[in-house]
Amino acid sequence: MQSKEQTRIPVAAGLFSEPASGERPHLLANKCPKCSEIYFPKEMLCLRCGHPELEEMALSPTGTLHTFTVISQQPPIYKGKVPYAIGIVEMPEKVRTTSLLTDCDFSKLRIGMPMELVVERLHDDDQGNEVICHKFKPAGI
Repeated sequence: MQSKEQTRIPVAAGLFSEPASGERPHLLANKCPKCSEIYFPKEMLCLRCGHPELEEMALSPTGTLHTFTVISQQPPIYKGKVPYAIGIVEMPEKVRTTSLLTDCDFSKLRIGMPMELVVERLHDDDQGNEVICHKFKPAGI
């Protein structure tokens, strides 16, 4: 029996770019051309001024760790390993996003440290596809 080749699929459409090898991923946001409000994840219309036509934009692939926590007890539906860390990263565009933190020693995480975006495996779905999501890791690692 021939094995099925694993397909990478995003956890949700339109959250991030998955660039070719050697390029950096970006979170995909939208910006209101009328009042300049930026939204991540994307919105259908501007929640600030009501403008109905928002423009897509790529956010910076770097940010600053605003806050974080380390989870030691496995939630019932979580398929990953514990402990794991979740943080809020503030992007240069003044947008904050909640994300898993990866490739780091949790004892060395510090508020204000520079972070960079990565796209990595979250888990495999029931069809054997690799579900990928955005995560952040300390910059330069």
